[in-house]
Amino acid sequence: MTPVTEDHRIFADLDPYTGTVIRGSKKAQFNVFMRPVTDIAATENLRTTLMPIFWVDEGMSLPEDLSNMIKSRLLGSLNLVSIFIPILISLSGVVAIVGFVLIIWAKRRAKSF
Repeated sequence: MTPVTEDHRIFADLDPYTGTVIRGSKKAQFNVFMRPVTDIAATENLRTTLMPIFWVDEGMSLPEDLSNMIKSRLLGSLNLVSIFIPILISLSGVVAIVGFVLIIWAKRRAKSF
């Protein structure tokens, strides 16, 4: 038996931002070990072997509409975050400068009294 990696591998494609499974596949083969049994005449010509019983192939793919909904909601939120981060950094800088100015102003005012 020569398994083909692309046909027999287990995989899951994940969205890099949410970790949501977009596509996945899991495969398994169940076997039974067969050998002759001394007290059963019907098995005397049986060779010792591993016999496949059944094969399971589970797979899923996220529907296109759900994939688009996840992308639009997530990327919309990420775009808002990428806009608000520079704004918050700028506001923090302004608050820090105003705070330093107020501290200096309060110290000068305290010296004059």
